[in-house]
Amino acid sequence: MYAEWEKQRAIVLIYPHKFCDFRDDLKAVRKVYEEIINNLECEVWLIKHTQDSIRASFKENVKIIEIDTNDLWARDSLAISIKPSTTHAKYAYKNFGFNGWGLKFASDLDNQINTQLACLGFLKNMKTESLILEGGSIDVNSKGDLLTNTQCLLSPNRNPALTQKEIESKLLKELNIKQVYWLNHGFLLGDDTDSHIDTLARFIDDETIAYIKCEDPKNVHFKGLELMEQELKNLPFKLVALPFCDYIEDGEALPASYVNFLFSGTKLLVPIYNKPSDDKALKALSEALPNYKVVGINCEALIKQHGSLHCISMNVH
Repeated sequence: MYAEWEKQRAIVLIYPHKFCDFRDDLKAVRKVYEEIINNLECEVWLIKHTQDSIRASFKENVKIIEIDTNDLWARDSLAISIKPSTTHAKYAYKNFGFNGWGLKFASDLDNQINTQLACLGFLKNMKTESLILEGGSIDVNSKGDLLTNTQCLLSPNRNPALTQKEIESKLLKELNIKQVYWLNHGFLLGDDTDSHIDTLARFIDDETIAYIKCEDPKNVHFKGLELMEQELKNLPFKLVALPFCDYIEDGEALPASYVNFLFSGTKLLVPIYNKPSDDKALKALSEALPNYKVVGINCEALIKQHGSLHCISMNVH
């Protein structure tokens, strides 16, 4: 599996359409998409619903692909790019099972995206796997280290017949990685993915993990994130703490996270939420990654549906 910062062939996005969860806020969400697309430094595969239209004008690097989808969360339904090796040379992409985050939401159309992309020639040499696995539940560096957590991967609504050891064995084999690092703590209220790792802790280079840290002992997230921090300190990586974003709308806590960033060429696109903690997060990432241009993307429109920048995108290598 490729680290996100390795050379990308494309970034896949599913354009907001009138049948998705954002149907009542399409104008605002589409504006966010346009800003993201304008900042990407590779080809963009923009999936468009056949019964909706795209009115915006995009650069020549944007390819419009007509495929019907349930929703926009490309990270979790799209195929994962696999690094070639002597044992994995035949398959460039793995199409894992997707069951709507543990049968919480409809996924019949999203489950067909990869096969349709393959039929259209976008994903050649793809293999379908039986393991239920969402892209947001794992994160890797370029050396073959994978970071995940038990909250999601061991959830009984994903692969109930498999033990932790069996799941780890499948990850090692099917993703062509060398080491799996498991976390057991950390959550964000409003996250309906069972605590995807891409909202909690992510690699920013081969030696460093950025993670969410809560400073308020009275906050409901404090204990879990503190325990996660202690677990991370026991791993062989440097750490960069990013602030917890306390985002509440209409009395509902939403899982706004600065870890939900996206690498694209020389840029790191970071979700921001019009909060005082935005500047602290951007500063920490800029200092940790001096060779990247750190760009804040306002994702308030996205977080209303409990996801953010990384959740709506998938890197293809």
